[in-house]
Order: sequence, then structure tokens, then C-alpha cells
Amino acid sequence: MDYPDATFVITKSHGSTIFGNPQVSGPNVTRDEVPTFYKEFYNKPSKLNRGHTLHEYWMGDSGGRFGVDLTEFGPYKLPSNSYQYGISNEYVQTPNINQNFVLILTSQYES
Repeated sequence: MDYPDATFVITKSHGSTIFGNPQVSGPNVTRDEVPTFYKEFYNKPSKLNRGHTLHEYWMGDSGGRFGVDLTEFGPYKLPSNSYQYGISNEYVQTPNINQNFVLILTSQYES
């Protein structure tokens, strides 16, 4: 997924992010090619993934019980900006320690 304010990193110019990604050794990928790129990256051994697959990892990690074969979907662009996902006011508010202490004491004496 990408967002109106943050496109897929793999589609940007080499070294354009603050972390220097995407790497120069990586391919040039357009937005429409993103799903196929990641499907092939995780499913097929190549020079870019050093000959290893996600299926190989899961088979080794699970003692041969679980393997994966990824399917591509998308690309999808979410309607809101990237910073608007995953944070709600419930976690942002600072609790009132004194109020919480009073509620705890009150509930102990009410029973």
C-alpha cells in the first residue's frame, strides 16, 4: 500500500530517502510493477534475494511443516496520509495519575 503523502519506496529514485533507499543494486520499479516485483522477490530465488525465498525460510523455521506461496494484489493507495493510520486518541492522551489513584482507592473500599 502507498499513501497520498508517501509512495512506494521501491518506485523512488535510487538513494532518495533519508536512509539511502532504494539501493543502487535494486531494479527500477514502476508503481504498476510493485506487486509483481515483491511476488517474485519473495517467491523466486534470484541474485537480489541471494537465492533464498520466503517459502524456504518458513519451511526451515517450522521443521518442514509450513511453507508459503505469495500471490500479488494491488497496488493499492489508501485515502488518508500515512501518519493518519495506527494512532487513535485513546493512546495519545496523557492519563491523569491523581484521578486514576483516587478511582483505584474508591473501588477498593466500595466492595
